[in-house]
Amino acid sequence: MKTLTASILLIISLPALSAEKQEIRSSNCANNLQDITDSPINIYCQLPPPTTIQDAYLIATHPTTLTLESMDFSSTIYDGNREFLAATIKNVSELPALNTKISLAIEIPGSPIADSKVIKTEKSRFYVAAGGNGIKISKGQSIALPLVSVRDINTLITAKYIPEGYCLYDASVTHSRQLQNNRTNTPLRETRSLMLRVKVEYKTIFKEKNTNYVAFFVNYAKEKQPGMVWYSSRNEIDNLTCLNTGRYF
Repeated sequence: MKTLTASILLIISLPALSAEKQEIRSSNCANNLQDITDSPINIYCQLPPPTTIQDAYLIATHPTTLTLESMDFSSTIYDGNREFLAATIKNVSELPALNTKISLAIEIPGSPIADSKVIKTEKSRFYVAAGGNGIKISKGQSIALPLVSVRDINTLITAKYIPEGYCLYDASVTHSRQLQNNRTNTPLRETRSLMLRVKVEYKTIFKEKNTNYVAFFVNYAKEKQPGMVWYSSRNEIDNLTCLNTGRYF
């Protein structure tokens, strides 16, 4: 936030994108941003004005900002034999983010991003153990939070949006076509990417309630085809391993 107003800045950050930043102002966060997918988006949500000018200045000069640092299928996040896709959230501000919760969401065609549909998934025991109040992320801290199990991705997402013959193998914060650089002339398989969103909810010490919808991509490769695949999350070419099946090609 750069002005002394009562507006609170919510940042939706798509790392490593070169497109020019677009700023959208709204009193109710209801802009239709359906076609804006490759730029960082700042959404200004109007809240009740602070009590005093001093309060306004304090809030304006001390924003609490979270960013999506990475997406990966962590071998350390297991829960009842369920492997989870982990979202690493970083607090890039000087104040803690309180009651942080994340959930999986997908855009509704022709609707505002703020109306993205939250996909109901099985909960990780991590969140059950943490209780219903979410996670505190201290200043400068990065924390990997389980977002959705591989089983749920394959049953709720893959089966509905991806043609047969493709398997889930990777996830990343950047579209695979933006990073792929096949200088070795290695034969590569045909791949597909599906954009989903992490719904990030958190509170600040000023009792603000912030909600961000951050884009990420799940990547699929054609199984019955020779060649290797590009792993956006690792920025390298490797053999194909289909997640949740253990099939290695």
